[in-house]
Amino acid sequence: MTDFQVNYFTKLLQPIIEGKYSTFEVTAEANEAYNAKVQERLNSPSLPFRTAPDGWYRVGQTGRIAAIYPGSALEYWLTNINVKWSDLTLRRKDGSRVDKSVVEGQGGVFAMLSMVLGVLAAGVWYTGAVA
Repeated sequence: MTDFQVNYFTKLLQPIIEGKYSTFEVTAEANEAYNAKVQERLNSPSLPFRTAPDGWYRVGQTGRIAAIYPGSALEYWLTNINVKWSDLTLRRKDGSRVDKSVVEGQGGVFAMLSMVLGVLAAGVWYTGAVA
């Protein structure tokens, strides 16, 4: 999943490199909604995280479950293939907010290149071409 995360992050960085904004921050609403969705999946009766209340995945053995993504790699990729710009607050160096229409659809060549490099690197590693 690391290559998916790198691809996602490069989509965030490309507009910074182009000078369209200087910082980004996930909104509290988006963070809470995402965490609620993940916790709901992790608490599913079919997953081992829920059935082991004293397991190391639980914070304080009774609270929130802190674990890996509760789905397949394909699902993770599909969920994160595009940046949800509406979930972010973008700012310029002077602190003013950036209109998100400036970055909608960003990704382009920079993100595609990072994805191709990630796939190639994974293929080299998997085939054992790197010793």
